Formats: sequence, C-alpha cells, structure tokens
Amino acid sequence: MALFLLPQNIPSGGAAGIAILVESWFALPHSVTIWCLNFLLLLLAFRWIGYKCSFKTIIQ
Repeated sequence: MALFLLPQNIPSGGAAGIAILVESWFALPHSVTIWCLNFLLLLLAFRWIGYKCSFKTIIQ
C-alpha cells in the first residue's frame, strides 16, 4: 500500500481507504486517522460482540 496506493492517493478498502480520503479532505495524517478508526472499531466490537470475544479475537 505504501508503495502504490498512498503516493497516488488511491483509496483502498477499509480503514486505510477512509484514512486516505480524510487526509485529502482535512489534511490530517493518514496514520493518525487509521489509529483513531481502529480504536473506534475496537470500542464498537467490545459493545457489539462483548469483551470476552473481543479479547479472544485480539489475542489470536
């Protein structure tokens, strides 16, 4: 991704694609956006599938 997609600002799927779009719209670094999106998705996973299953998913 770092070699082909990010330099040309081509959005891929998932959090990385959203980060590229946010970087081009708001001039935020894509690394910060990816960290924030992943943290948000982790919180949603804790709420939706529960803490026990989420921790098992992270560990495995």
